[in-house]
Amino acid sequence: MRLTIYVGADLKPACSCFATMSKGKPRRRRRKVRGAPEFIRHLDKVSAVPAAKVSKVFRSWGKKLAEELGRKFHVGKLLKGGEVTEAMIDKAIADLDLSDMDEEIMQALRDVIRAELETTAAAAADNVGVELTPDQLTQLSDFSLAWARTRAAELVGKRVLPDGSVVDNPNASWQISDATREALRSTLADALEEGMSMPQLEAAIIESYGFSDARAYTIARTEMAFAHNSGNIAGWKASGVVEMKESILGSEHDIDDECNDAADQGPIPLDAAFDNGDDAPPFHPNCVCTVIPVTGNAGQDNEEETT
Repeated sequence: MRLTIYVGADLKPACSCFATMSKGKPRRRRRKVRGAPEFIRHLDKVSAVPAAKVSKVFRSWGKKLAEELGRKFHVGKLLKGGEVTEAMIDKAIADLDLSDMDEEIMQALRDVIRAELETTAAAAADNVGVELTPDQLTQLSDFSLAWARTRAAELVGKRVLPDGSVVDNPNASWQISDATREALRSTLADALEEGMSMPQLEAAIIESYGFSDARAYTIARTEMAFAHNSGNIAGWKASGVVEMKESILGSEHDIDDECNDAADQGPIPLDAAFDNGDDAPPFHPNCVCTVIPVTGNAGQDNEEETT
C-alpha cells in the first residue's frame, strides 16, 4: 500500500471516472476512455459521513493544540526572556503529542473504508457474472478488515504487526500528522508575529487548511476512492474470470498528469502495478480515476464514454 499526503489539495476533483467492462482490440496510445459522472455522485455520497467525522476530530484538536501552544508561548503577552525564534517554534511543534489525534482519525475512517471495500468487491464480482460463495464472502470480509486496519494505520504513520498490534512505522513517507504539524507551524508563527490573543490563535488554527472541513473532505473522499478501487480488484480476483485491469480517465478530467500516463499503459495484469508504482487509482488527492476489468483483448478506439 502507498501513503498519500494531504497538503493544499484543491477541493475540485482532478478527474472523475466510472467502471465498466472493457473488451476488443488493443488500444492506441492517448486514446481516452471516459468514465461516467455517476461515480462522482457515489463518492460524494459515501464520503459525507467520514468527512464529518474527520472534521469533528480536527475541530476538537484545533482547540486543544491552540491552548497548549498559547500557554507555552504566552500568546497575547510579551514572552519573557526575549524574542521567539524559528528554532523555538520548530521545537514546540515537534514536541506536540498527536498520537491520540491519530487514533481518533483511524477510528473515524477504519469502519467506513472497510464497508466500502467489502461492498464494492462483492458488486465487482457480480458485475462480471460471478456470484461469490459463502466461503469467498467470508474470506473477503476477513481481507477487508485487515486491509482497512492497515490502511487507516498507514495514514497516521503506523503499521499493523502480524499479531494485530499497531506500532509506529519508521519507514512512513507521508502521514496526516506531518501535514498537520506544518499547518500549525505556519499558523503559530503568524500568531506570534501579529500578537494574536488566545481566541484569535484558536480561530486561526481551526480556520487554517490543516484543520479545515476542506481538508477533512479531501482525506475522506480520497480514501473512499482508494477503498472502492481496491475493492474492485479484490472482487475481480475472487471471481477468477478477470486477468487484467485498465485505468480510465473521467468525464471531468481536463489536465494531462499521472492519470493520463496510467491510462496510456492500457491493460496490465491484475496483480501488476502501474508505472507510477500504484496498484490502482487514486493517483493523487481528490483523484477519482478508476480501473475497469479486462477480459480477452482489451481496448476500444479513440474517445469513448463508459456508462
